[in-house]
Amino acid sequence: MPAWTRAPWAAPAVCAAVALVVRVALVLRLPSPWHFDAYQRWAARDHLVVQVWLPATQALVWLVDQLGGGIFALRMALCLLAALVVGMGAALAGRLGGDRAGWWFLPWALFGPFVTWSTVPYQESTFLAVIFGALLLVRRAPLLADLLVGALALVRYEGWPLLVVWLGLRRDPRALACLWGAALWIALKQAGLAEPHRASPDSFADWNRLDDNLRPRKLRFLADGLRYHLTQSALIWAIPAGVAAAWRWLRRGWRDTPFEAWFLLFAVGGQLAAVTGWAFSLGTTSGRMLVVLGMAGGVLAAVGLSQSWAKWGRRGRIALLFTAVGTTAWSALDGWNESVTFVNMVRWEIDLARDMSACPGDVWAMNPRTNPGPRRRHDACEVIQGVTELRAGRDFACLKWGQTQPGPTLIAHWRHPERRYRVERVGGQGAPTCRF
Repeated sequence: MPAWTRAPWAAPAVCAAVALVVRVALVLRLPSPWHFDAYQRWAARDHLVVQVWLPATQALVWLVDQLGGGIFALRMALCLLAALVVGMGAALAGRLGGDRAGWWFLPWALFGPFVTWSTVPYQESTFLAVIFGALLLVRRAPLLADLLVGALALVRYEGWPLLVVWLGLRRDPRALACLWGAALWIALKQAGLAEPHRASPDSFADWNRLDDNLRPRKLRFLADGLRYHLTQSALIWAIPAGVAAAWRWLRRGWRDTPFEAWFLLFAVGGQLAAVTGWAFSLGTTSGRMLVVLGMAGGVLAAVGLSQSWAKWGRRGRIALLFTAVGTTAWSALDGWNESVTFVNMVRWEIDLARDMSACPGDVWAMNPRTNPGPRRRHDACEVIQGVTELRAGRDFACLKWGQTQPGPTLIAHWRHPERRYRVERVGGQGAPTCRF
């Protein structure tokens, strides 16, 4: 390897730069965000506690809004966070497997599910940033690592068991500092200071129709869905490399396996359990379920690929390199296709949002399209709030939610047989830019 590639900063910097460029390009090409958690978070951007979620990710949305940023600024901030995660993942792989392992993390800069879900306000980037950051700090600044990993308790509930794992691996009473996040959240809940805000009447609580989801036919459906996403994301081809690296560590025994490797193994195992329960509770699968699993496991896989490269001959290395390039392109294409699919799912609302912005001075009301989400419980009023600066009940009336707007001048009705919105003018005179 050339001398500059052996610098400890080289692989993380290149991986982060590639991740940033890819995500910024995606946002520029598809400027409208997607999916309903993201819509709810943006619509509730002036609140820190939203729906059933912990507040860490929402804090970023809130901060961008407080600084005067809009949807584009938020998505750029998310691109930067995702690039930081990728860079930290490369640094972590380099620590565990040497400089070459850091470079083998480059395919995960284009890991399709993470590309898709890291450009909209979802929890995965925050979760991974806390884990990778804490593992990078644990040797040089253990107290800072303890404090950082404690933030898992404010990101996702499946992070709480990892705090127990952290304490068990650290075996130091000072590591109890990692419980600050859990203690803070419990205290806020007990004091009634963490009451959730809903930007729509919908409830985001899961575990719906669990009895139906546990039937053999549905179990086969869920298993097929997970297998499909594993294949489409190309993650299935990285699993052998990660398993090989993990097996080499486990053969060494407890004391000779690095702390970071043990924690990542527990994180991957915990995420496998979480994904299983997640699929049962939703009754469906998605690429999002593979993000944390794929990125945390990707660190292990990068170490395994580096070890294989060192052991194999010329032909094996060529085959490995071509396989890596092909699966990376396959995964990136899957991320692009999934993003386009999500945008197309709400294309009618995106078009309606353009019409609403072209009619300044008009007062809007709408009868929305219902059940556009995979769980068939959402509606298009949520979408309008998520892809614009508009708020239901303030800037437009959602008639399905029982809202009324004094003196509406335009009413948008969803016509299912026609598959479009029909806008009816009931008062006023539109601006020259308004086509109604």
